[in-house]
Amino acid sequence: MKNVVKIIIVNIAITLLLLFAVNFVSEAVLLIYGLAEQYAIANQVDERANLPNYVDDRDTAKLHFQESNQLLTQFEPFIGWSRKPFQGKTINIDAKGDRIHKNERKDEANVQELVPSIHFLGGSTMWGTGVSDAETIPALFNQISGIATFNKAEINFTSRQSLERLINILKFEKERINAVIFYDGVNDILNLCRSENKLGEYGYASHIKNKINRNIDKSPANQIGKYLDLKLWRGTRSLIDLVMNQPAIMNYNWDRTMNCDDRPLKARQIASALVENWEIGHDLASARGIKFLAILQPVAFRGNPKLDYLHLDSGVDNELRKQYQAVYPLVQAMMRERDRDWLLDYTDLFDRDEDIYIDFCHVSKNGNLIIAQQIYADALHRWRKDPQGLTISKE
Repeated sequence: MKNVVKIIIVNIAITLLLLFAVNFVSEAVLLIYGLAEQYAIANQVDERANLPNYVDDRDTAKLHFQESNQLLTQFEPFIGWSRKPFQGKTINIDAKGDRIHKNERKDEANVQELVPSIHFLGGSTMWGTGVSDAETIPALFNQISGIATFNKAEINFTSRQSLERLINILKFEKERINAVIFYDGVNDILNLCRSENKLGEYGYASHIKNKINRNIDKSPANQIGKYLDLKLWRGTRSLIDLVMNQPAIMNYNWDRTMNCDDRPLKARQIASALVENWEIGHDLASARGIKFLAILQPVAFRGNPKLDYLHLDSGVDNELRKQYQAVYPLVQAMMRERDRDWLLDYTDLFDRDEDIYIDFCHVSKNGNLIIAQQIYADALHRWRKDPQGLTISKE
């Protein structure tokens, strides 16, 4: 009997030792892979840099996307996150996490009759993914108008986060605000149409919730389980997940997790929440004498932009297309119903024979210039003391 017990104990010990050894090796492989991946990401050439949009300065485009991959993120109260300070040749971020550009001043009458400065809020399209600091919408607006502009957008921000950022600026950052422009739509659909996210959440909500939930249970059994998982099989399990997570299955995952096209009520709720966030932002600004515009931004899946060079007709892009086709018309209908002169629909501004998009939502400098020009025309029409309607030709 003693021999049997001894054999059992030895076998258990050997099994645990093997599990520990395999897990240790797996953790080492994951560490090496992670370091190699970080190096590759920091030095890789984003395929978008090879698009015809950048034919005149491809080297700068390649550098821009390399710098984009080097950016780090930090926690920010209420809004979720912001970028850490960064100094590069195409991207510069200050201590507040804001992308910065040189503000040019003009002493023209139009400038004096509008506002001294404008704060721009939104997601990565307003932040300027795909362009250098001087080619973002706020920077180009400043070059056109001579009005000081401040880029308060952040990558992947929804309209709710734009609203929270406005509150943060007013309440905590104590900045003087004369006018605010919200530029939203894409991220509300991209994030909220995912099945795991609830209305009012943002893009990384499920990831954050999972991390918090793993640390809630402090019972001895849970702590022992976490310890054994760490020492015996977490690395092995993660390595298996990495090996099995091939690109070929990603389309299926997107198809399964985005559902606005199958749930009309959810689509309407997301559209309504977007417009309501704009209305709250408007009311908040108006109560403080701040001028306000809210813009429904263009997306490649709406209107008739030139897209033949992008091939947005398969896999994930098809699933994204369904979501925007389900929600954007609802947003546009709600905007028409409200008939507010501060609600602007820019979804057709890129309907021209020009290489503008670099993916389904981001654009190159020429696209940002079109948006900046139209915002300037709309601001003149709505904010000038002696308004004269200006329009930007699509020709």
